Amino acid sequence: MVKRRYRTEASEAIHSAASALAQASVIDRKAMREYDELCIEEVRESTANDVNATVSARVKNSTSADYRVHVFDLFGGGRVEVQGSPFSLSEGDASPAFALRANATGAGAMAYACDAGPSLSDISVVNGEIKVIT
Repeated sequence: MVKRRYRTEASEAIHSAASALAQASVIDRKAMREYDELCIEEVRESTANDVNATVSARVKNSTSADYRVHVFDLFGGGRVEVQGSPFSLSEGDASPAFALRANATGAGAMAYACDAGPSLSDISVVNGEIKVIT
């Protein structure tokens, strides 16, 4: 959604004065459009699906076998393999931290798959959730 706002407080005062002059027919519509362009800007408002942040996460192999794990960033309906993926994880190993796209509140989405195909309960996100690393 696009919203209009004054560029500065001074531009708001100037535009207000120009509007009064236009209503009194002292300046024409063309001049008023020029004041609009100088004083008002259009700003696109962020939505919940806009990428405004990134969070760092890791995956951990909690199985008793070695796996190659592919990790995907699912934010905004896409499916993009994260940088560094696939990760070769031995028993108990955690991947290096990787970035996931997120909205302004830090909410994102990810998925992972293993070449050998263990069940989702066999490979877990560190501490049972995406861990934000500061």
